[in-house]
Amino acid sequence: MQERSLSRVLRGTVLAAVDAARRVRGEGRVLGLRALESPDLPETLHNQHGEVITVRWCPSALAVWDAIHRWDGTRWLVVLTDQDEERLGSGTMALFVEHRLRTPDPWDTVKQRFGAATLHRDLSGRGSDDLAQGLIRAEPVLTAEDPGGWPKVRSGVLTRDAVLGAVAERRLGLPDTTPDAPAVLEWTAAASTVTLVGDLRHLAGHPLADATLHWLAGRTGEAEPVTRYLMTEGRFQDILPLGLAADHLDLRNPTEPESELAWARLEHRYGPGEVSRSAVAALGQLADETIRAMLQRGRSTQRRVLDILQRAEGLLREAHAEHLVNRSRLLPGGLRARHRHLADQLGNDLAAVEETWLDIDTHVLTNLVASEEDGKTYEVLQAAVRLDRWLRTGPTPLEGDRQAQAVAMSLEFAQDTAWADACLTTILRGVPDAHVAGRLRGLAESFLERRRVQDRAFAAVLEPIARGQDLPGPAHPGTIRYLEHVLEQDLLPLARTVAQESSPQPGGLLILLLDGMDGATATQVVAGIQGIHRTWTELVPAGTAHRATALALLPTLTTHSRTSFFAGRAMSGGQDAERAGFAAAAERAGLPAPVLFHKGDLEARAHGQDLAEPVRAALMDTSARPVVACVLNTIDDALDRSDPGGTDWSADSIKYLRSLLEAAAASGRTVVLTADHGHVLERGGTLRSTPSATSARSRTLEGGPALADEVTVTGSRVLGGDTVLAVDADLRYTGKKAGYHGGASLAEMVVPLIVLSPHVSGSGTGAWPAGWEEAPSQEPLWWSAAVADGGAVPEPRTAGRYASAGGDEPPSLFDDLEPAAPAAGDSGAATGLGSRVVASQSFASQEALAPRHRLESARIAELIDVLAAARGTRLPLSTVSRVLGVAPTRLPGALAVISQLLNVEGYSVLTRDGDLVILDVQLLKQQFGVDG
Repeated sequence: MQERSLSRVLRGTVLAAVDAARRVRGEGRVLGLRALESPDLPETLHNQHGEVITVRWCPSALAVWDAIHRWDGTRWLVVLTDQDEERLGSGTMALFVEHRLRTPDPWDTVKQRFGAATLHRDLSGRGSDDLAQGLIRAEPVLTAEDPGGWPKVRSGVLTRDAVLGAVAERRLGLPDTTPDAPAVLEWTAAASTVTLVGDLRHLAGHPLADATLHWLAGRTGEAEPVTRYLMTEGRFQDILPLGLAADHLDLRNPTEPESELAWARLEHRYGPGEVSRSAVAALGQLADETIRAMLQRGRSTQRRVLDILQRAEGLLREAHAEHLVNRSRLLPGGLRARHRHLADQLGNDLAAVEETWLDIDTHVLTNLVASEEDGKTYEVLQAAVRLDRWLRTGPTPLEGDRQAQAVAMSLEFAQDTAWADACLTTILRGVPDAHVAGRLRGLAESFLERRRVQDRAFAAVLEPIARGQDLPGPAHPGTIRYLEHVLEQDLLPLARTVAQESSPQPGGLLILLLDGMDGATATQVVAGIQGIHRTWTELVPAGTAHRATALALLPTLTTHSRTSFFAGRAMSGGQDAERAGFAAAAERAGLPAPVLFHKGDLEARAHGQDLAEPVRAALMDTSARPVVACVLNTIDDALDRSDPGGTDWSADSIKYLRSLLEAAAASGRTVVLTADHGHVLERGGTLRSTPSATSARSRTLEGGPALADEVTVTGSRVLGGDTVLAVDADLRYTGKKAGYHGGASLAEMVVPLIVLSPHVSGSGTGAWPAGWEEAPSQEPLWWSAAVADGGAVPEPRTAGRYASAGGDEPPSLFDDLEPAAPAAGDSGAATGLGSRVVASQSFASQEALAPRHRLESARIAELIDVLAAARGTRLPLSTVSRVLGVAPTRLPGALAVISQLLNVEGYSVLTRDGDLVILDVQLLKQQFGVDG
């Protein structure tokens, strides 16, 4: 056998040789290795056993004797020499372990490090020693504290896959030793990849680096020729973008000349000469799979994905394949094209609007916010779709006298229009795409015109409200009060109820008056509160299903409405009048003196405190202070100094709100959120300058009679005498600010009244306060569901209560669900799909199988109709809660009942997927034998 040529030895070679010698050495501790001088090898090494190894280069027999003579006899001595055994002599050889010189085979070192007994033939052949030397140089640090090193092979046979997989994992950052194709492609896009490959080349040499890259390319299957070429060229960052671009070209089944032209322009990027189309197509398929998997992970990975997608899009645009970009369900340009298409359809084709919005909402990039502008575009378009739905609903018919019409319009605003106002506020924040912005401008103008008509119609019937004519009683759908009556008729009785709850610590009431909060802002505030760490349960007046509503005094100014609210009667005044009136109202109600905190009281806090000590102490003392009130001025202040329309109102954006809510929750207080008046925003309106102005939106009669956009009011609820009020939201009498109040628009007049309990259903806290019940979702149906063009949104009837042994617990499948009395006209002919289903014999049979489970069949029919009309026949739980008139915490029980009735013989007609409820319309028709 030909003698192995001598070579330099590495640290790993010496350590492996010592490990082998430890097993056979007997008494000797001198190891002779025949090798070339190795200047990079340290003279002292330590192995994983903590032993010290001294290495000496000895070019002659005399040098060997000198090294042994200087050795202390306690440590390992490794002698490196290029002399043969004959020249060293038998005396010297007798001192070596096994009495011989060893010529190191680098593969013996590699086998030892991998724990292998034999070497597979795929590691032999030309250049294999270079590979072994590279493996020795690249071995991770091996110490007693950190075992490190190469992974041990289980079979005892060291294969090429095991070797190169270990290099890929330990030196190149792959997830494991057997990465699949997507893992390899994801690795090529990592920022550290180029550096890691460069480090491997510097440390281990080109043979090992190239072999590892070729092996990784082989993991990509049919795409190997392309990935190998790109890796060899060092173009790691190009692999995924090129793959995604190829995936859009549909190379396996080309059908469009434009795509063929794009391929001709891009082909040279995938390799020299004629490139395999099948290999490129395979890379495209793998790239798509890889990117979609990466999108499911954390934000940092998603940001990297966006960069890859943008580069792929750039390649296609460079190849003049914009049509492929616009059609893409993955590239950012495809999402932007859908944004534009949606904007073009607003106000035109209802089906196209809903289909495009569903396409956008389910687009893989929709949840990946690339920038603040992109995130804003999604929110604005969502608001635009909702506003488009609202504009398609027909106006509510007005009946009765002027007072009844005024009440109906006020309730419609509180329960419906205020949400549309919130959508407009979002839209007017704008988007960066000029094309989309232009289309949204037309939608906003249509909305503002309809709102102008609403406000003028309201002003025309405002006289009974101004005179204080009695309002309908609580039996009216959606309780409505004059603001000055709310405290004594609703809140103080509520305070007495919560103070008498049978619990270890009686609850109290916290009234938070958010100065200037209109209905649109209230929708955001409540959504923000319900998103904080503690769950708050919204309550509504029993039997109404809607938040209570109040009407501000006129003009809608703080000095009038806020003082009247706390005093319990129509009057003007300041903070002293509010405190005195509040105390007197509590005394009349038989409650201990309440405490009212204004802005200055809240600001008087020590450094580091979130609440002033007197405020926190009052909130904690529910026995002596059952009623606490705070005035929060953030919203009203924003009208003067900032941009309320551009603010996302939440528990954090309103100063002190979060801290007050947390303190209220800790003390078990029920919280009431209300306001003294609403506001309108500055949107490029008209200044009608007059010396008779008493506020930005009110003036005296000295300025002349009311014009078409104004109204004259007189009566007991008009403070300061007969007054002319601005009606149109874009009219003002004073200098420009961010927003205004004082006028007679619905946004200024209608005051929200929101009651939140810190308890959750089923928490064991007992029944809700007397006269109040858990609220169903307050979102209008059009918020989440499409409505027929020109048709009215079906309005849920008053929620019936569950009568079950569980009290506040959600109903189970074994509880009776008592329906409310059917409304007049409920027994009409079965015309809709839902009505035909519940009128079928199959549905009656299902009911017979569940005699103890009863929901009003009309509600089930209505849910079927709304689901069938929704895009994708799916609705969020909030909308289902609204349709059924069922509180969110009780919705799972109600859905279980409905599923039992509709899912005949276990077939999934109605299913739930996370926060969505899905109806299989075709299966429903088959199971219940209905058509149409």
